Amino acid sequence: MRRFRTATFATSLIAAVALAAPGLTAASAKLSTTARLNRAISKAQKTANTDSRNITALQKSFKTLSTSVASLSSTGTAAIATLTGQVAALGGRVATLNGQVAALAPHVATDSPLVKMTVGQAPVTIASSGPFTLTATCTVGVGLTDEVDINLTSSEAGTAINGTDEAVAGTTYQVDEEDDSGGSGGAFLNNSIFTATAPSGAFWNGAGEDGVNVFGTNCFAKFQTTT
Repeated sequence: MRRFRTATFATSLIAAVALAAPGLTAASAKLSTTARLNRAISKAQKTANTDSRNITALQKSFKTLSTSVASLSSTGTAAIATLTGQVAALGGRVATLNGQVAALAPHVATDSPLVKMTVGQAPVTIASSGPFTLTATCTVGVGLTDEVDINLTSSEAGTAINGTDEAVAGTTYQVDEEDDSGGSGGAFLNNSIFTATAPSGAFWNGAGEDGVNVFGTNCFAKFQTTT
């Protein structure tokens, strides 16, 4: 009787297992799918955490860069302002120096070029300033002498030249004359000075050398003038 019951129980158990097998298989498949999903979710969460940390690091870097840019901008603006001020200061100094140079310029001595002339040549202007003109002529004088004449004229009537009142504008005043003493052909030199004051207030003075048969030419002249 017991053997019969045991066999029956075993048979029933086998049958029950057989009936339950499809459900267990499906349940197992569901558990496997759920595990895979859980693993995928875990991996996604890890990736998200990593991305979040990367974003945070990038945000910090951006903030640092923004601070640096702001600092550089402030420094650059200050530097530009400083340079602008320095340029303005230099411009003021240049203007001051230009004014000083302009004030000094009228009192700077000017050297004329060395004027060389041949007998009979047209008069040559040695130097000029304002209404004044200094010229040289080279001619044949008395006794066939080579003669150089230094002449000063003014375009203003009433100009005083070397203490002489030249009432008529354009009147020639002889500053100096030199010749070779009767056509000897020798070298003769002389130095001379002049001052001239015009009614307008213009002033000119000068000093120089002139002569004949010097520097390989019939006549020569060279002056230094100051206004």
